[in-house]
Amino acid sequence: DLLPPKDSKDSYRPRYSEVAAQMGCFQEGAEPALRIPPVEQLWRDHLLAGAILIHSEQPHDEGYFVLVHPEINEACTQAVASYRACLSNDDTFKVWTLDAVVEALLEHADYDWAWTIRDRYVDFYRVDHAYQDHYVAQTTASARTVRIELSDIQAREGHRVWFRPSSSGFAMVGLLPGKPQLGTSYDSTNRLRGDFEAEFAVHCDGPGPKRVTPEKALQSFLVSSALANGRQLESIDESLVFLTDELVIPSIYGDQRLDVLALRRLPDGARLALVELKSERALTELLRQTRIYAEFLDNHRDALAGLASAILGEDILITEPCERWVIWPSAGSPGPDPRTKDFADAGVRVVSYRIVNDGFGFDIGPELR
Repeated sequence: DLLPPKDSKDSYRPRYSEVAAQMGCFQEGAEPALRIPPVEQLWRDHLLAGAILIHSEQPHDEGYFVLVHPEINEACTQAVASYRACLSNDDTFKVWTLDAVVEALLEHADYDWAWTIRDRYVDFYRVDHAYQDHYVAQTTASARTVRIELSDIQAREGHRVWFRPSSSGFAMVGLLPGKPQLGTSYDSTNRLRGDFEAEFAVHCDGPGPKRVTPEKALQSFLVSSALANGRQLESIDESLVFLTDELVIPSIYGDQRLDVLALRRLPDGARLALVELKSERALTELLRQTRIYAEFLDNHRDALAGLASAILGEDILITEPCERWVIWPSAGSPGPDPRTKDFADAGVRVVSYRIVNDGFGFDIGPELR
């Protein structure tokens, strides 16, 4: 991130200004900005290259400072933009991405160590995969704790509260109509077991939001209905078993959240079901999102089977690729959704919803082959 350690004491030296003036590549009046991190680190490295170039006893005809960083490193990208704004020319300052350097090495020479560098520093799929498995394992541990220590409260209060496991503990999520998804996070079950009603009143039954979004209301409706019916998502398919919601998919590209994760038991195993909830009819974005999330589920079958086992308290074996579902607003008239075929062609089963009093009505698309 180009930021110095908090206890760093490497103070400014007059020699910096002397070399900078001799290099002749900095904007007039830019020095105050160049002394501020993260630009300061680039300036110091650039000055080192400049000092070698202008050395009186061993002068060089050509040379420059090269910053090499992963293409995805936004901190470096932003620092470079700020640094370039301080330059009058960049003849002695170059920026290469590590991705491009490694690809050039692999193209022109068969170096085993180049593949090692690529695997460790550039192949972010491998990094993400390991990180995601670790995240699911942490969530699994939380799910096991919730099932063992809060199952009595969950069974009794499932119509109005849901204990959602996460990598850092769990959340108590309110499911009350008019106050959907209100709640707070915990790292221990002690307070809830000590006085659930007081905790619920403060965090889930306080003042409701000024505007309840259809998506949050729909999510609470589906979860509360499932918890009241042995975890069956009978509103859309009674064979689907609700596992969890708001499952985070961590990534170096930015975390994403899967709306609802369910399970379908099969004669010789099970398969996961991805259920995405949307309040707008944005087909292209929905198809892109469901494809990415489905890849995550299929790429982490073993880890997610462990999560399902911890939630349900039984051994789960995932044997087939996941199902893809989308629940979005009705186009207006009852009956099949006009975009059913578009979804079906992408392997997605569509359900359209309409608001009915304090609940929802659903038009469920045909089962996919």
